[in-house]
Amino acid sequence: MGHTMTKQSWEWKKSEQEEFRLYLVSQERSENTVEKYLRDVRRFCAHIGKDTIGDIEREDVLCYKKWLLERYKTASVNSMLAALNCCFRFLKRDELCVQNCCVQRLFFAQEEREMSREEYFCLVREARRQGMEREAAILQTMASTGVRVSELPFITAEAVRELVEMYSEALSVLDANTVKYMVEQQQEEIERQRGELIQKKNEIDTLKKAQEQKDAMLARQENTITCQEEEIARLKAQLAAKENAEA
Repeated sequence: MGHTMTKQSWEWKKSEQEEFRLYLVSQERSENTVEKYLRDVRRFCAHIGKDTIGDIEREDVLCYKKWLLERYKTASVNSMLAALNCCFRFLKRDELCVQNCCVQRLFFAQEEREMSREEYFCLVREARRQGMEREAAILQTMASTGVRVSELPFITAEAVRELVEMYSEALSVLDANTVKYMVEQQQEEIERQRGELIQKKNEIDTLKKAQEQKDAMLARQENTITCQEEEIARLKAQLAAKENAEA
C-alpha cells in the first residue's frame, strides 16, 4: 500500500491518518490496536514540534523515549514505541525505529500479591452470603483450574459435559490391570494422608500433654505460695500475741 506522508507536514492530516489506519487494518490489527497506534503517533507528533517527517532524527525519538520512561511504566512505554516503530516502517524510515525497554519477567507472583487460602475461602463465603452464586463459582473455577479471566467464557456446561464424556470413554477402554493399578495408587495416597493425619493428631496430643503438665506445675506453685502466705500470717499472729503479752 502506498503512502504520501513522507516529506509532508508532520501536523498529521486526516487523510494521512486514514492511510496509516488502512495499512494497520491490512496487517490484521484489531480495532483497539488500530485506535491505540493512531493515538500514540498523534501524541508523538504533538511532542516533537518538527515541521516535516524529514526533519525527524533518531535522537528526537530517543529523547521522546526517555521522556516517556520518566512518566509511564516500562510496559506502557514499550506499547507506545511499538506504535511509533510500526509507523516509521510504514513511512520507510526504518532508521528511526528504537528498541523496546527491557522488562524483567516475573515467573512467580510477588508474595504480597498472593492470595492466601484463608482469603480465598473468605471471598467464596462472602459471595455466597450475598447470594452471588455465579461469582462464587467463578472464583472456585479459577482457583481450581488456574484459567485466566479471558478463558472463563470457554468454561461452559457443554464443555464440562464433553470433558466428562471424554474421560468416561477413556476409562471404558482401560483394562483391568490398569484400573487395579489406579485403585492401588489411590489407596496408597489415602494411606499416606491418613498417616499424616495420625502424625498431626499425635503432635497435638503431645502439645496438650505438655500444656497439662505446665498447668499442673503452675497449680502446684500457686498452692505452695498460698501455704507460704498462710504460714507468714500465722507467724505474724504469734508475734503480735507475744508482743501483747510482754506489754
